[in-house]
Amino acid sequence: MKKVALSLLAFAMAGALAFGQDAPTVKIGGYVNSGLKITNNSNGTTYQAYANDFGAAGYIGKLSATLAAHNYGFVIVTDLKESGYLDPVNKTNLSGALNIDTMYAWASPVEGLKLFSGTGNDGSLGEVDKEGAGSFSSADFTAIYSADGFTVGAGVNPSASGNTSTPVSFGVRYAADKLATLNLTGATNGAALDVLRITGSLTAVPDLVFTAGYNATSMATTVQTFIDVDANYNVTPAANVGAYAYYYVEAGTYYPSTATVSGDGDTSDAGAVKYRLYGSYKLSDSVKLSAYLQGDTDASPNYEPQAQVSYTVLPGAVINTQVLYDTNPTHVSSAVPLTTFDIDFVYSF
Repeated sequence: MKKVALSLLAFAMAGALAFGQDAPTVKIGGYVNSGLKITNNSNGTTYQAYANDFGAAGYIGKLSATLAAHNYGFVIVTDLKESGYLDPVNKTNLSGALNIDTMYAWASPVEGLKLFSGTGNDGSLGEVDKEGAGSFSSADFTAIYSADGFTVGAGVNPSASGNTSTPVSFGVRYAADKLATLNLTGATNGAALDVLRITGSLTAVPDLVFTAGYNATSMATTVQTFIDVDANYNVTPAANVGAYAYYYVEAGTYYPSTATVSGDGDTSDAGAVKYRLYGSYKLSDSVKLSAYLQGDTDASPNYEPQAQVSYTVLPGAVINTQVLYDTNPTHVSSAVPLTTFDIDFVYSF
C-alpha cells in the first residue's frame, strides 16, 4: 500500500513539475456517523449501534486529504470502523482497522483533459439517477475529456495477478445548462459487455428535478436490470415534495444492495415495483421535518411510513431522529410488523 501511495504522490508531483504554474491548496476533511437503533415487535426489543446515514452497523468514520492545483492533484479517502473495516460498495465487514476507499492522483496536460491513476476519478461521468452506482469507474488508469457540455472518458483496470483480457470502462455525457443531462456509462469484464447504465436528469423547469435511469449489470452472465424514476419539487424555499418509483426487471436480488432505498433481498418477485411518496419542511435554519410513505407490489407487500426530525447542532453536525413502521418487513404472509426508532449523529468537516 505504501508503494502505491508513493507512486501516486510521485505522479502528482511529476504533474506539478511538468505543468504547475500555481500553488496547490490542501484540504483535510472528515465524516463521523454513529447512532442507536432500537427495533421492537411482538418478539421483543433489540438495541444496536448503527450508523444510519452511512447504512451500516457500528460506528463509521471517513478521513480525506486533497491536494489540488489548476492542473494536478491527488485525493485520498479512508474508511474507518471501531472493529474491522467495510467494503465501501457492499458495506460489509472485512478484516483490519481501516480501508482505502479512494486514492488517486491526476494531471491535466491540456485544458479539458484529465489523466487519473489510482482507484477513482473526479466523478464527472457519475450516474445521475437516484439508484445508480453514482460513479463512472474505479479503474486504475482513466482519461476524461470535457468541452462544450460534452464529457467522454475511458479507463482500464488490470488485475494485480494479471489478466488475459483487461476490463475496460467507458462513458459519455452531454449536459445542457438549466435544461437536461444525459449520461451513458458501461464496462466490460475483459471479454464482453458486462455493465450498461443510461441515466438522465431534467432541470428545465424551475424548482423541479426529474431523474431516471436504466441500469443493467452482470450482463455477461446473469443480467440484473432495474429502472428508476424520481421527481422532487420545491413548493416553497422551505417545502419540498417528491415521488419515486423503482422497477426491478430481471434476475438477481430483488433490490440491489447498493440502492439508496435498501431492500429485503427477496429473489422471488422480479418485476415488482417499489414506490415512495415523500416530503420535507424546514421550520428554521436548524430544524427540518421530513416524512415518507413507501410501498411495493410484491406478492406479500410491505408498507413503510417514516417520520424524521433533523436538528443542526452546529455547521456540519446534525442529529437525525426517526421512527419507522414496517407492516411486512420480510415480505411473507406470516411476517411480524416491526417498529424502528433511530437516533443518528452525523458530523462532517
